[in-house]
Amino acid sequence: MNISRLLLLLSSLSLLGTTLGHAATDTPPQIKHIDIPAQIINEASALVRSHRNPEMLWTLNDSGGDTAIYALSTTGELLGTVTLTGSGVINQDWEDMASFTRGQRHFLLIGDV
Repeated sequence: MNISRLLLLLSSLSLLGTTLGHAATDTPPQIKHIDIPAQIINEASALVRSHRNPEMLWTLNDSGGDTAIYALSTTGELLGTVTLTGSGVINQDWEDMASFTRGQRHFLLIGDV
């Protein structure tokens, strides 16, 4: 899968934050402890705050897991699951994730090493 296609796919996923999240605040909430639902996310390898909604976090499972990313509240409640599909989308060794904004678009980037 080429980078531009992946970025386009991930930018479209950022719309999920609008429907799943709460209203954004000026100051992101401080997180000291979070319980992640272990029955679904059994080997979290990344945790990033959404740029679209500071009260939403994104995580993923490490290598060999489903090709899915998970939206969590800042208290650890599972808000939604997005399964990534398409030619070449596999979770070979997903290790990290980044959330960023470029222009007016919000992106999630997955590092598979």
